[in-house]
Amino acid sequence: MSPLHSDEVQHLIDDLRSRAGVLLLVAPPAENNSGHLARVNEINLLTAAADELEYLARWKAEATEVLGAWEQVYEAAGCPGPLGGSKAEAVRALLNEEREA
Repeated sequence: MSPLHSDEVQHLIDDLRSRAGVLLLVAPPAENNSGHLARVNEINLLTAAADELEYLARWKAEATEVLGAWEQVYEAAGCPGPLGGSKAEAVRALLNEEREA
């Protein structure tokens, strides 16, 4: 499964919120009716799913920004270390070597 692009995620969020909104507009049955409780539960689930998607989309955007900045540091250090190795460890080792020299 390929990851969703940010516009696809926003579309899903909008769709979930729209579905919850439609359920809110439907004429509510009596509050002691099990149909009412099921509708309230569905609205809560749709809203929670949309909230979680928004949270994860923000988290991904922030993490991608941090990783992009880290990539610039790694490249500025000359891309040290072996291919597939930890970039953080390679830069740390380079800095330690420079300090000891």
